[in-house]
Amino acid sequence: MRKPVLGHPWRRLLPLAALLLAGAIGLGLLQRANRSPVFEEQVRAAQRMAKAYGVLSSHLRTLGFEPDRESDPNETGIIGVQFSEITTTVGYLPAKRTSANPDFAAYLVRLVSKHATPGNGPVVIALSGSFPALGLAAIIACEELTDEIVVLSSVGASSFGANRPELTWLDMEQVFAEASVIVTRTYLGSLGAGGDIGQFPFEEGRDLALAALERAGVHALIKDSAQDQLAAKVALLERLGPQMLINIGGNEAHVGRSGHLLPPGLVTSSPADPDELGVTGWFLAHQLPVVHLLRIEELALRHGIAIDPVPLPPAGRSAVYYEHVLPLWPLVLLLALVAAYVVGLGLLRRREIGTAQRNQR
Repeated sequence: MRKPVLGHPWRRLLPLAALLLAGAIGLGLLQRANRSPVFEEQVRAAQRMAKAYGVLSSHLRTLGFEPDRESDPNETGIIGVQFSEITTTVGYLPAKRTSANPDFAAYLVRLVSKHATPGNGPVVIALSGSFPALGLAAIIACEELTDEIVVLSSVGASSFGANRPELTWLDMEQVFAEASVIVTRTYLGSLGAGGDIGQFPFEEGRDLALAALERAGVHALIKDSAQDQLAAKVALLERLGPQMLINIGGNEAHVGRSGHLLPPGLVTSSPADPDELGVTGWFLAHQLPVVHLLRIEELALRHGIAIDPVPLPPAGRSAVYYEHVLPLWPLVLLLALVAAYVVGLGLLRRREIGTAQRNQR
């Protein structure tokens, strides 16, 4: 009996494996990185964010503080202290430094451009003081694309956030506005901490947070219970008719007690009962897009944003500014070659079976 042309069956798969490997390498080499449709807005947003750090560092020095080069090697001024009276929970320092990367402003420009339409209602930014850099990034990104922005902010902050009593998020916001880095200011302020009603670990925290709200002169929402606090914010949303939410941090009124179930980045469906997700749940129940900014290092890794960079990267260079495009013809050619080889194997197998049957007669 004549031996099969290609020997053992597994050997017949070797050319196919080689073809697939060569095809994958070729497709990677042919892939092009094109500037995103909002590249210019992204670059401007990142540059504005970098400019803000110079403004904030100078202000920090006027308060008698120097940026701690160990915790804040880029001297952004936006990294807080490990603990203070308005600290709510333990924060992770590398995540806070990663959030200061101006490329996050560029990332948010892309998301807002894809999921919000000017004139279709405000974009709501709900932020705690835990990630002030991301609050800044969100405001700048939205200002590059729309003038309908509503900011709901709270004073309490986790470690290394805006947790200096003299320099809360509301104070930073005022510094940025006076320097014309941003225009948008907080629409509705709250205390933060437990229930978003000021249940700080230490009683002094509540008094200092109240002082920050008064100092900023913003309209404050302070109810007696977490349920009433959330209900008041939902009532506000129903009056505003928003089209998108950017949530920053883990304020209980904004993400509820099931906020840990929310994936970082764009969220379009509820991973839990919307009633358990606070303001975020209201948006998801109304099928409105949500951008959830937490688990920052995971988010940065997914989108090509440098983790804990020193120095901060220049605008316009990371993957978040580009779209990777593959010409169609190489993919079609590869699929055609694979299909031809598989068909050829089938025909060869039929021929061998026919030959074996004739030899047995």
